[in-house]
Amino acid sequence: MSAFAVSAIGRDRPGIIAAVTEVLVHFAVNIDDAQGGLLRGHFSLTLICSGGDHLEEADLERALQGVRERLDLEAVTVRRVETLAPAEPPRPTHRVRVTTQDRPGIVHAVCSALAAAEVSVIQLVTRTKGPGAEATMELGIEAPDDEAATDAGERLARIASAAEVEILFAPVRARDRAVGAAMPKG
Repeated sequence: MSAFAVSAIGRDRPGIIAAVTEVLVHFAVNIDDAQGGLLRGHFSLTLICSGGDHLEEADLERALQGVRERLDLEAVTVRRVETLAPAEPPRPTHRVRVTTQDRPGIVHAVCSALAAAEVSVIQLVTRTKGPGAEATMELGIEAPDDEAATDAGERLARIASAAEVEILFAPVRARDRAVGAAMPKG
């Protein structure tokens, strides 16, 4: 069975998901995993799909380009991806909340520190009102063990001190992990 990553982004309007999934139904493609949301008035959608072995990526992409044109979307992409065994949804072990004045480089600094500590980012949400305004970044992360979590916390503390950034780093309670809560509250 073939697997595809399908992404679409465009000015938010009713019917984006309906139009994309109409094409998928036509090609008998199943949605295995999906995530979508608003980003500054643009709706962004990413799907991991599976379909028959004889489905051609180009045929699916051509049909989805019709959706892009009809709905005036900025982009629609289709790429074949490796078929992976279904996995349990990731459960964050820690939450990170960053608050600062918006400027380039904060997302990179935080995510680089987490990568250096061998910690996976499994959720990321950023919000800002523009350059110089207050910005927030919220992450759900998965640390493989206590040592990696401690390393990540120390690296984030150094960033907070050097960059004059407020960073909350806290473990997710077992009860919250069980229901998938990941984002810091408040």
